[in-house]
Amino acid sequence: MNRMIRFFFAAALLAACSGTENGNAVPGALEDPADLTVECVAAGSVSISWKDNCCTEDGYYLFQGSYAKPVQILPADTETAAVDGLEEGATYSFGVQAFRSDGARSSYVRSQDITIPASQPQQPEQPQQPEQPEQPETPEPQGPSFSINGVAETSSYIAVRYSISGISGSDPHGVLLDDIVFPGQAGTSAMQLLSNSVLEYGREYTLKIYADLQGKRYTSEGRKVSLGEEPQAITFNWTELTGLGLPSSVKVYRTTDKLNGRNFNAWYAIADCRGGDVEFRVLNPAVKKTVDVQATGAGDCLVLINGGIFGKALNGVAVIDGTQTESYYVADDNQYIDREYWGRDKKLHKVSRGTFGVDASGNPFAGWTFTPSSGVLYLYDRPLPSVAGEALYPEGTASFPGPAKSMTLYNAVSCGPVVLCNGKVPVNFEKTPSGYWMTDFEMWANSNDGEEIYSGHPDRTSVGYTADGKIILFICDGRISESAGAYVTELGLIMKGLGCVGAINLDGGGSTTMWAGSRLNSLKKNDSGATENREVRTTLGFFRKR
Repeated sequence: MNRMIRFFFAAALLAACSGTENGNAVPGALEDPADLTVECVAAGSVSISWKDNCCTEDGYYLFQGSYAKPVQILPADTETAAVDGLEEGATYSFGVQAFRSDGARSSYVRSQDITIPASQPQQPEQPQQPEQPEQPETPEPQGPSFSINGVAETSSYIAVRYSISGISGSDPHGVLLDDIVFPGQAGTSAMQLLSNSVLEYGREYTLKIYADLQGKRYTSEGRKVSLGEEPQAITFNWTELTGLGLPSSVKVYRTTDKLNGRNFNAWYAIADCRGGDVEFRVLNPAVKKTVDVQATGAGDCLVLINGGIFGKALNGVAVIDGTQTESYYVADDNQYIDREYWGRDKKLHKVSRGTFGVDASGNPFAGWTFTPSSGVLYLYDRPLPSVAGEALYPEGTASFPGPAKSMTLYNAVSCGPVVLCNGKVPVNFEKTPSGYWMTDFEMWANSNDGEEIYSGHPDRTSVGYTADGKIILFICDGRISESAGAYVTELGLIMKGLGCVGAINLDGGGSTTMWAGSRLNSLKKNDSGATENREVRTTLGFFRKR
C-alpha cells in the first residue's frame, strides 16, 4: 500500500529536475497551484479541482498518495481532473504540481485526506422495539482528551499538530515516538517537529500525544509513522594537494567535479586531533581580521578556515582554550543573541545554536547548544524545534529539548544550521503555510536578511567529524562561473560523502576561505572581477600541538 504523507499544511516537497537538489526543486520555480479540493462524486470516483496560478507551465502532474510517480500528466491551464477505481472505505490524498519542459516545477500542493464512502445496501425496515427504561448517566471519564490534527513524514523530520482539552496551559505535554520523548510547547496545542537526528530510517514508530497531570501520564491512541526515504550521500573524485609544507598527519584535497550539473570547486582538509602532533583550535581576536592574517599571526597554524557569522556580535558562543565567551546582549533588540533571536514573525524565539567543538582531549562534537541565563552550555543531539509563526518554546535545560550530553567543550564555535547529526541531514526546503522555513530553528533564514542560507547556493564553509573521530574542514567557491556553490542540503550530503557523521554550516559567501600556507580558494566575489577577502570574527582549524 502506498505510504501517504498526511499533514495539516501544504508542505512543499520539491521534485528532482534541472537546477534541483537531491529530489527537491528550487523554491519559486513556477507559481504554485492553489485551492486544491477533492470531492467524492460516485462510488470509487473523485473529482479534483484547483486554481491555475501559472502562465508559463507546460502542464500539471497529478499524484495519488505518496509523492512519487504521477498518475496523470495533464495539459497546461488544466484546473480539474478525475480519478476512478478507488477502493471503498480506503483513505487517499492527492497532489498537483505545475511543470515546464525545461525541468522547472512549482511546489507540490497536497490535498486533505479523503475517505471513499462504502456503498450502503438498502436495509429492511426493522420492527419497532419496545421502549427501554431510562438508564442512569455514566460518569464522564477522567483525564484529558487528545486530538491529532495532522502529521507529516519527511526525510528530515516527522511533524505533528495536536491539541489537548482538559489540561491547563502549564501542564507538561508533548509527543512520544515509542520510547523517545519530545517535550512540547506551553499551552494546550502545538505544532511539534521531531528531528531525524534521533530517529532511524526504515523504522516504524508509534506516535502518541501525552500529558502529565498530578503525577500521572495520559496518552492518546497510537498511530504508525516513519521517516521518509533517506537521501543519498554526494561523493566526488578528490585529488590530494602536495607541496603545502604540512605534516603527514594533515591531508588536503581538491575536486573540480560537477555538483548536480553545476560547475564546482571545493577543498577539504582532514586530521586526527586526538593526541598526535596536531590539535584543533578556535581563534577569536579582539578585532576582526582576515583568515590569512589570523593564520600567519598565530605562528603555528597549519590549516585555517573562517568560522562564525562575521558581524559585530557572535551568534551563539565561542570557547577558546576552555574559556567560554560571555552572553552578548543587544540592547536595541532586547535579546541575548547567543540564545534567542527575533524571527520575521516579530516574535523573540529561544534558539539552540549549531555548534562544533572538541573537548580537552580533542574528541569532536557537532550538534546544537543552548546557553541559559545560568551560563552553563548544554549540548544536544536534537534542536530546540522553534519554528517561525508558531508558538514559543521555553529555553533549553539539562533535559529539554532532549537529554544534554556530559561533555565539556574546550575549543568550539557556533554558527549554523547543523547540516549533519548522527549521520542524517536535519534540514530541508519545506515551508509552513505562512511561508517560513520549517527547519530554520535559529531564525536566521526567517530573518529579514538570511534567506540565502536556504534558498541560495553560494560559497560554503563547513566543519565536521567522521565516525572514527577525525575532523574535516570543507569549503567550496560559489557565485562565479567556475563554481556555483552548494545548497545547504547538498552541503550536508557532501559532508556525509566525506565520511562525516556530524557537521555544521559556517559563515559563507565573502567569508569563505581556506588557508594552508596561502589562500587556496578564489578571491573573486562575482564574475564582474570584484574580489573580497572579508575580515571575520572567528576562525578554526589545525595547529601544531603545543
